[in-house]
Amino acid sequence: TVVVILTSAFFGIYLFVLDFGLLRLVRWIFSLFGASGPTA
Repeated sequence: TVVVILTSAFFGIYLFVLDFGLLRLVRWIFSLFGASGPTA
């Protein structure tokens, strides 16, 4: 149904944004401590 497609699409985008945000957060924390952040 349309609801299933919308739900899966929403979760896919949500997880993608969450993963991207976590990567930026980890890099920011690494740079805070003066270490070289992971190159992704």
